[in-house]
Amino acid sequence: MGKPDKAMKAFIKIPEIFSQLFNVAVFEGKKEIRPEKLNDVDTVLDTPVELFSGAVEYVERLRDTAKISDSGLSFRIILGVEEQTSVHYYMPVRDMLLDALQYDYQCRQRAAAAKEKNCRFRYGEGSPKGTKIMPVISLILYVGSRKWDGPTQLYDLFDIPDHRRKWAGQYIRNYQINLIDARHMTEEQIDRFEGDLKAFFTMLSEHYNEKKLKNIVAHHRETWYAISSVKQDDRYAAYINRRTDEEVKGGIAMPDMLDRMMAERDAQLAEKAAELKRRQSEYDRSKTRLDKMQIEVARAQRQLDEDQKELAESRKEMKRRWAELEKKQAELEERQAAFERMSVRRRRRTGARRFEKNSKELR
Repeated sequence: MGKPDKAMKAFIKIPEIFSQLFNVAVFEGKKEIRPEKLNDVDTVLDTPVELFSGAVEYVERLRDTAKISDSGLSFRIILGVEEQTSVHYYMPVRDMLLDALQYDYQCRQRAAAAKEKNCRFRYGEGSPKGTKIMPVISLILYVGSRKWDGPTQLYDLFDIPDHRRKWAGQYIRNYQINLIDARHMTEEQIDRFEGDLKAFFTMLSEHYNEKKLKNIVAHHRETWYAISSVKQDDRYAAYINRRTDEEVKGGIAMPDMLDRMMAERDAQLAEKAAELKRRQSEYDRSKTRLDKMQIEVARAQRQLDEDQKELAESRKEMKRRWAELEKKQAELEERQAAFERMSVRRRRRTGARRFEKNSKELR
C-alpha cells in the first residue's frame, strides 16, 4: 500500500485545504466546514480486543489526517483524510476499520468520563443512557498515476450470486468510500475547487486548459511541495523556495509560475548547453592530444619492432658465429690431439733407435 509523505500530509493539514476538500467532495460545494473552526484530532487509534483465550490485545491504526468541525453543521463531526499513492484493493475494509476504531475510541472516552463521575451502576453498562458520539466521515485522496480500479464499496469485495443480491442488500451492510482520484479528474470536477486545491489538481492532471490557468492563484508553499512530491519533479519545490514569504502570501499566479519555471528552465538549459560546449571543446583538445600520443606510440612501436627484429638477427648471427667458433675449436682440439700422438710416436722411435745403438756398442 502506498503511503503519503510529509509534503502531502502538510498540504492536507492546512485548514483551508482540508475544509475545501470536504465542502466540495462531501457537501456538494456548500461551505459547511469553516477552516477557522477546525481542531486537530489524535490520529493514532487503538482499541482493546478480547481473544478467545481471554487475553486482551490492542488493535492500533494510524489515520493520516483528522480534524473535528465545530461549525457550519448543527452537530459536531470528525473528518478524516487518507492519502493513497497506489490502488488499495480492500480499501473499503480499511476505511471501515478506521471509522470503527474512531467510534470505539469515542465510546471508551465517554465510558471513562462516566466512570469518573459515577454516572453508571456498573462499568459493563457503558455510558449512561442518552450519551451521544460524533459521526465520522472519511475521504480517500488518491494521487497515483494509474486510474483507480479498486473497490469503492464493501459489496465490490463480495462474491454474491445475482439471485442473492436482494437478500444481501437487506441483511449485509454495505460500506461506501468517498474517493477523489486526483490525477484523473475532469475539467468540470477541477473547476469545483479554487485556490491552492485547484492549482494542485490542475498540475496533477495529464492535460489542462492553459486559459484557465490565468484565474488560478496559490497562497501556500506546501502546495508546491506536494506537487513536487506527487509528480516527483523537484522544479516546483525549487521554484517556490526562491520566492519570498511576501510573494507567496500575496499569491502565486499559475501563468507567472509556469512562465518563470520555463524561463528558469531555459536559462538552465542554456547554461548546460554552454557547459556541454565547453566540455566538448575540452574533449576535442584531449582527443587531439590523444591522437598525437597514439601516433607517437605507433611510431615508437614500429621502432621497437625494428629494433627487436635487428636484435633477433644479431642473435641469429652470433649463434652462427658461435657454432663456427665451436667447430674451429673442435678442429683445433683434434689437431692438438693428433700432434700429441705424433710427438709420442716420434719419442718412441727416437728412444728405440738410441736403445738399439747403445746395445750395439755394448756388444
